[in-house]
Amino acid sequence: YSFCTLLDTMHAHLSRAPMALKVIEKVTPLVTKVMGHNPGPFTLQGSNTYLVGKGREKILIDTGEGKDAYMGSLVEGLDGGHITKILVTHWHPDHVGGLRSVLGHNVAKGAQIYKMEEPSQDPLIWEEQGVDPASVKGIAAGDIFETEGATLRAIHTPGHTKDHICFLLEEEHSLFTGDIVLGQGTTHFSNLTKFMATLRNLLAISKESSSCRVYPAHGPVIEEGTAKIQEYIDHRLLRDKQILAKLRTMAPTTAAAIVADLYSDVPKRLHQAATTNVILHLLNLEAQGLVTAVRKGHTTPFALGGKTTPAELADLFAVVSPNVSAQWSLPPAAQL
Repeated sequence: YSFCTLLDTMHAHLSRAPMALKVIEKVTPLVTKVMGHNPGPFTLQGSNTYLVGKGREKILIDTGEGKDAYMGSLVEGLDGGHITKILVTHWHPDHVGGLRSVLGHNVAKGAQIYKMEEPSQDPLIWEEQGVDPASVKGIAAGDIFETEGATLRAIHTPGHTKDHICFLLEEEHSLFTGDIVLGQGTTHFSNLTKFMATLRNLLAISKESSSCRVYPAHGPVIEEGTAKIQEYIDHRLLRDKQILAKLRTMAPTTAAAIVADLYSDVPKRLHQAATTNVILHLLNLEAQGLVTAVRKGHTTPFALGGKTTPAELADLFAVVSPNVSAQWSLPPAAQL
């Protein structure tokens, strides 16, 4: 979602305009894409929702943001069909915001909602969307969802959010990637270690067949899905190398100083978001033993040689505050 999207996505969006996409598109005999009518700086052309199935009964993946024009497009995309299941990839508002309008329409009468539980967010979502929490069924890795001609297998893909789920359409060996892999630019991650593990898992799944189409939640459909997932992995590894290279010449230094140097060609209004992005990279590198975090601005500075506790993590993220600085350095035996 837009307020969570960080520097790489923002810079990509600022540097080139998204290509025009059809609002309704029958991509394959099993998949129809319906856009959410919510274009924006960080949603690209808008949220993609997908109708899956060959027959009259369809599975809907995500519901958009709740824009008025969406229901007309969804009904047109259904072409006389009916929604029996609604699968939610994760809790962000541009994916769940259309639940109220979809459930209130005859085309989804009696539809069952499925979503991986996220206790910190779900209660507010269900209240806002008028959904009885007891009526929602959970999703776990490996769960199967079927309709005529289509079988979807759930894949737990944390890293963007804790509750993020992707789906493998087994008949096509294609992936619905939600916000993990986008059709243009890069995406936000809340935990880089988990995000990289998720990307590697999706890469392995994509390679189980000679081809793998990716249906993203934003941007165009990707025909060469395996190559795109590999591109995402390579991009993050490149950022790691760039940050380590900066530390070799600047350490000890702050994430903000790394950003000022590494992202000198990026507008300064984006540097605070970039700082958070770099901190996530630094925490991932710290987990690998490649960097050491040194907190300053408190009573007693400390050095971290291993894992960061939740309290220390909060302090490190406070680097975006002008009142706190956190310095990073290379451990004595760092292998670059």
